[in-house]
Amino acid sequence: MSPISNTGDIAEFTTSEPLMSLQSRATLLNKTVARDVFGIPELYPPQLAVLNRLAMMKFKSFPLHPSSILFVHPTRGGISLVRDVRSLLIRGVPLMVVHVLSIGADLSAKVMQRASQRCGRIISIHLDEIQNITDAGRIIDSIKSLPNNTQKTVMIFASPQAQINKSHWKKFVDRLIEKKTAFHSS
Repeated sequence: MSPISNTGDIAEFTTSEPLMSLQSRATLLNKTVARDVFGIPELYPPQLAVLNRLAMMKFKSFPLHPSSILFVHPTRGGISLVRDVRSLLIRGVPLMVVHVLSIGADLSAKVMQRASQRCGRIISIHLDEIQNITDAGRIIDSIKSLPNNTQKTVMIFASPQAQINKSHWKKFVDRLIEKKTAFHSS
């Protein structure tokens, strides 16, 4: 059975399963998302190791508690795919802080080009590109109205400047962090 159904539901893991079984299911789920959503036939071993470790940290029976992971890999080594697969699996509103404006725009566009929408809606927004305060307000209101169990993934890319120089984005980002929404840094 595939961990992702055609309706966009992602299979739930239970913590009563043996650790090896959970790791096998995490591997299957990560590979399935990479293949079915992003069109990547196989994950590199380092990608799979990071994704599995992130997935396993969600279980009380796993010896490591949830924490940050630093994944350093050469350019074109698949770091973005790790971010994309993980973001889709956790759903909600992951925030990626990118240090260069053009990289944020490029990453946001690539997500929308590569992602299949058949396993849940994936939306990518680059905050630096939204200059109109009315448009910004609509985006903020739309994201704030998402239910906690949303099937959507709204990937937000932003430079530090967007968060510092625009008070509406700063308040929005602070609210995301307060809600304990997924927070990533690229």
